[in-house]
Amino acid sequence: MLVDIVLAVAAFYFSIPLIAGYFAYSYGRSFWLWFTISTFFPIITHFILFTLVYMDERVTAKDKLNRRERAESDQLVKDLIESIPEVKRLSKKKVNV
Repeated sequence: MLVDIVLAVAAFYFSIPLIAGYFAYSYGRSFWLWFTISTFFPIITHFILFTLVYMDERVTAKDKLNRRERAESDQLVKDLIESIPEVKRLSKKKVNV
């Protein structure tokens, strides 16, 4: 009876680090590092891990937005330059020379 209770408590206690380790692994972090840390500091580790993942996702989204804006502005400048007749005429002269 006592062994059953100890095993149930151990299974519950180690389910928390397993969840933290899986969450860390799914976002590209070390499973065993976060499993070990979460074994000793179970609740605090989850908040730290959630914060780190949130910050990484925020930075990644910002970088994607900056790249998209840069590509759109480059395309806009290219379209504007091609639409100006003087620039077309000058570029044709350079090719002919």
